[in-house]
Amino acid sequence: MKTLLAPMTAHLAGVCTTLASIIRITRQDGQVFRFTDHDRNLTFSSGLYRADIGYDRTAVKNQAALAVNNSDIVILANSAGVTESALRAGLFDRAEFQLSLVNWEDPDTYGEIKLQRGWFGDVQVPLSGNIFSVELRGLTQALQQNILEVYAPECSVDLGSTKCGMPIQPSILGRNAAVTVGQFYRVETDGAGVGQAKYENRIYEVTVAGTTAGAQPTYDETPGNTTVDGTATLTAREAWTRHAVVATVTSRRVFTITVSESRAIDDWFTGGALTFETGDNAGATLEIKDWVNSSSEITLYLEAPFDVAVADKLRLYPGCDKLRETCFSKFSNVANFRGYPDLPGLDKLQRVKE
Repeated sequence: MKTLLAPMTAHLAGVCTTLASIIRITRQDGQVFRFTDHDRNLTFSSGLYRADIGYDRTAVKNQAALAVNNSDIVILANSAGVTESALRAGLFDRAEFQLSLVNWEDPDTYGEIKLQRGWFGDVQVPLSGNIFSVELRGLTQALQQNILEVYAPECSVDLGSTKCGMPIQPSILGRNAAVTVGQFYRVETDGAGVGQAKYENRIYEVTVAGTTAGAQPTYDETPGNTTVDGTATLTAREAWTRHAVVATVTSRRVFTITVSESRAIDDWFTGGALTFETGDNAGATLEIKDWVNSSSEITLYLEAPFDVAVADKLRLYPGCDKLRETCFSKFSNVANFRGYPDLPGLDKLQRVKE
């Protein structure tokens, strides 16, 4: 049931209404975009909703049942808003949206009529020129997902997830922050670096709990060496996510990189992912199909959205085939392995004793 402010209720009961729709889009990286289909900008709840980036939407249908309330919007891509490159790079994948109606004469006084909330689904690019169609998936979409765990020989969780526990890309260490033993953090030790290079292929494990200092001390980057930060002590470790630079390019799927990773062998990064940090593909994350260690050659499952260029900077992390042997030998994380390789298969369970 929707609750409306009294002025809006009275306005809807009138002969003529002055309504316009607004949409607020929040990407997973935290960036917020606000648009309206009105003919001029609107300000609502201290947020500016722009009218220069046009959009059109289909009707919104709400049901009491658990069916997914999907609709679509057509967006005019603009260099200052939802750009073609950002859409193609996947930066708007799973972006959260909230669609509402407001009285354009005085939005704050009348309040909003909340129409739909959910996430971006499929993006069709382009319909014509720089016009894109985006599927809006309602909140009930989440109820269509399978959340039960399945018994299988392979691990059932993703590398780097909370249940996995591997510090693939830990949080950045804050100042005057309380830390506990066993936590991992990134610390910026190269102020001139770009993206992942700022952390110089190191992460730091808290080995003595405490509170970090107000000013960052000089960290000892040698793996195994410690740094006292405030009342806490952190020990340098090799990072799993490494910074790299494109060296040569064969195609959008195949290229070589310059990367420092002493542990790497053939297939080390196979099954992992890389994220471009500079160039036309900046922000795009792509899965790695194959890694040849001798030539530092990467093959992607899918082509990069745009041409890959020499000197493009990126970060990448190794892959996990979800086998117990890999969890033990590659990641030393078998204590958190979530597979059941010793569980009898159906052939054994259904075998008849002779």
